[in-house]
Amino acid sequence: MSQDEWQSGSYSFEQTPFPAETVGRERETAELLTLLTREDPGRGGVLLYGPPGIGKTRLAHTVAVAYAEQTGGRVTLFDATAHADPEAALARLLTADPAPAVTVEAGAEAGAGAGAFAGPGALVLADGLDQPAPAAPGAPGTDHGRPGARATRLLSALAAAARAGTRVLATARRPLVPEGFAGRPVTALPVPVDCTALDPDGLSRVPSVRLYLACLRALHPGLPAREHDLAQTARICADLGGVPGDLCLAARVAGWEGPEVLRAALDCGPGPAAAAGVVRAYRGAGGAERRLGPVARRLLDHARLFPGGCGPEALREVSGVPLAAFPAALAELLDHHLLTSSGRPSGRLGGHSRARLHVPFGGPPPGQGPSVTADARQAHARYYARVARDAVARVLAGDQLAGVTALRAEERNLRLALETLGAPPACEVPGRADEPPGRREDTDDGTDAALDLAEHLYFSLYTVAGSGVGAAPPAGLPRPVTALGRARLGLLLAASAVRAGDFDAALSRLGQVAEEVAAHPAADALTGRLLALRGLAAHHDDPGRGLSLLHRAVVRHREDGDEAAASGVELEVCLAEFLDGRTDAATRTALAVLPGALQRRDLLTAGAALLRLSLFATADGRTGDAAAYCERALAALRGLGAPAVLGAFLNLAGTPLRPGITARATAAARVLGAFSAARAGLPGAPDDPDFAGCLRESEVRGPLAERDFVTALREGAEAGLPGVLAELAAYRGGPPRPENHDEADAGRTGPLTRRQTEVSLLIADGLSNRQIARRLEISEWTVVNHVRETMKKLGCTSRVGIAGWVHTSAATEALGTAPARPLLTS
Repeated sequence: MSQDEWQSGSYSFEQTPFPAETVGRERETAELLTLLTREDPGRGGVLLYGPPGIGKTRLAHTVAVAYAEQTGGRVTLFDATAHADPEAALARLLTADPAPAVTVEAGAEAGAGAGAFAGPGALVLADGLDQPAPAAPGAPGTDHGRPGARATRLLSALAAAARAGTRVLATARRPLVPEGFAGRPVTALPVPVDCTALDPDGLSRVPSVRLYLACLRALHPGLPAREHDLAQTARICADLGGVPGDLCLAARVAGWEGPEVLRAALDCGPGPAAAAGVVRAYRGAGGAERRLGPVARRLLDHARLFPGGCGPEALREVSGVPLAAFPAALAELLDHHLLTSSGRPSGRLGGHSRARLHVPFGGPPPGQGPSVTADARQAHARYYARVARDAVARVLAGDQLAGVTALRAEERNLRLALETLGAPPACEVPGRADEPPGRREDTDDGTDAALDLAEHLYFSLYTVAGSGVGAAPPAGLPRPVTALGRARLGLLLAASAVRAGDFDAALSRLGQVAEEVAAHPAADALTGRLLALRGLAAHHDDPGRGLSLLHRAVVRHREDGDEAAASGVELEVCLAEFLDGRTDAATRTALAVLPGALQRRDLLTAGAALLRLSLFATADGRTGDAAAYCERALAALRGLGAPAVLGAFLNLAGTPLRPGITARATAAARVLGAFSAARAGLPGAPDDPDFAGCLRESEVRGPLAERDFVTALREGAEAGLPGVLAELAAYRGGPPRPENHDEADAGRTGPLTRRQTEVSLLIADGLSNRQIARRLEISEWTVVNHVRETMKKLGCTSRVGIAGWVHTSAATEALGTAPARPLLTS
């Protein structure tokens, strides 16, 4: 039997290329077998209904096998799609003479004496009752245009046979349940709610993952299940909604064409080898091409513009279909299963909705209809730019559940919109956003919308979902030519550099932003953000100056009337004070933030402040207060969803105020492990997996060796979220400094900063720039900048001069509580 035969359903239930397709159906099989073997002979009919690919036929065949084995009764298969006149064929089947042998027919015409039907106790498996029958030109009495009406008549004939004592198991796409039948919907297989490398065995037991892996191993026996592959598999199963037919098809595409083709098809991107066409080719012939009205065709053409699906409002807005014509066209597509719906959330203007539309996997080609133009893609980008702006405004205004849900649900569409808005005009040569553009006239270049969306994405990724460790800036950033645009872009890139721990690169870029702000009055509104980023970047080398800049940023945000931004910087202030050894000052600052956040209904800020108070109480040994603060923080954040809880803990573990990206990544990995262990107690719909931990996992893995990453995950799972918080409290900075210390000289060794002194000591020990970068966990380019600045300050022209200064100065002793020599010999 060929793959095409299997895909079209014309096969015996004893044959299938993927025998494990009924995985996860044990409970349904037992319930259906109980219904079919009960003593009441007048209620022997069961109808399985559900959308295409959901596994109705395979489940029915599995039940038929179990029925034959348990009762010894005869089982006969009637495939309605294999007959030109299904009603006449069923009538001949039901009036045929009994025969003792157990047989299964794959839709063959059954006549008298053919042994197709065996009276009471026999089981008739009637498949595809409401699917279109093959055309038979000139045949009288056929009803090919109305499969629903024909299915009703077929079910009536089967109901009569059931009342006479014959057991009937039928399948259809619609719930056309006649009197005397029991209707049972067939739903998708359960999918993972979240996944990390913490429990690969548990992940492999999820039914949808089991099916996908079984299909892959049918193609490639002995295929190993690596931990990283399992995380990818879990995302695939969730994207496909656990639909068995789609899972089997996806496994075939991944097995033969490679996972990158499958990923491109799922993301609706261009992909290698025309991914969408590859998927449709592997699906094979799916029946006659349906005739759609022009409005329905327009909707279908535009539906593929949305990676991961969309809400009804988004499809209506982007396609330009009038509201009066939209419901009928949408119903037409849903009725033909060319679109499917789910209860997953969708971002929309004004909040979010619990409805989402999806194009079935392997369905129509992505956005190739005549109505899909560059203007349609621009409409998609503009719509989601408005959705992001509305969602962030709701988060800041106190309607945080709606805003956070919209941002989380539409992250793929928001990223695609940024790439569309940030793309250079066709007449320009594309370039990278982090390359310094040439100065041109400060005219409006149309990048404001892209910069707005990039800032909203950054807010979603780092304020709501938690700061990443070494995360790159969002793809699709534009290259503005106006002074204000250059300043905004510089702040975004500097923020990414700060998160990555590359403080010198961040300060260099912030210096350029400061020049733009000073030269152009329109950019003055960015001063608060500029001061805050400079404070975070400067704190490592010069804690006093960094804290002073953060305080100035708070004042400036309040002068601008942005209380939410001021509170966010104050959270960094209290954490900096704590890491500097001033726990009492840190506690006072966090307590000052809390009332205002609660008054504004800002649960994100309130939860973060409570977590910091728990951290500070733990460090002071007040375990009772620490537990109470932690419980209040979880209560505040839990209502916003699991990603908000994880984000608040990651912001503590991965804060750039902690030195050393490896130490930050290790702490973040422990948080991921603790979060994964506590995930079952956090609310969330099972059919709406958020994969919060999996998304952050890829950022945390980078700076760590695989063994260290897995070890940190397991340690975090054993400790739990409160235990991880206690571990974070154990890290403290140096001894408290006097309140009136000279901030201008803090952290310096003679003419050099602390970092420049560390680099100089390593140069004196003969290390190259690359070795220094690895030792200090900074980029090689940052080391080069340090060397240049050191040469300027020391008045020398070579590394030999730096080494000579080290040997003739008290640089080693001046490092105080962080000596360099043990570092060199470790």
